[in-house]
Amino acid sequence: MVVSLIDTGLLILYMLGMIGIGYWGYQNSETLDDYLVAGRNIPLWMYVPVMSAVILGGASTVGGGGLGYVHGISGAWLVISLGIGTIALGILISTNLANLKAYSLGEVLERRFDKYSGTIGAIIAGIYALTIAITQTIAVGKVLSVLFDVN
Repeated sequence: MVVSLIDTGLLILYMLGMIGIGYWGYQNSETLDDYLVAGRNIPLWMYVPVMSAVILGGASTVGGGGLGYVHGISGAWLVISLGIGTIALGILISTNLANLKAYSLGEVLERRFDKYSGTIGAIIAGIYALTIAITQTIAVGKVLSVLFDVN
């Protein structure tokens, strides 16, 4: 299979666009809060899609889509549940989370309970981040292997 020039061009354009948007955000941020958490001033109609982008990554879209294709609706239950949970999170507790002025799950737990809880939360979040990085790498590999016909 010959790699399509259009596919390659779109992939490069997408990557440059993501880098450009990140750089634009960096240049237009006056404080660390502006850059990391949108100045803690994001409306609900934007909060839910942003959280969805964080939670529903390549593992959900590629893996969940594949499971849905093979097993029907029962194969896609995880992605559907994550979507419903993200919407509920945005509607029910997004304001409370923003008011905590925290950057991480560990900080939220530490402020709510104690330092030990924050440490355990940080460890769990670190393990979660590692697994997300792994699944995202696998998802990117799958997409690129199909796009460029490479094993």
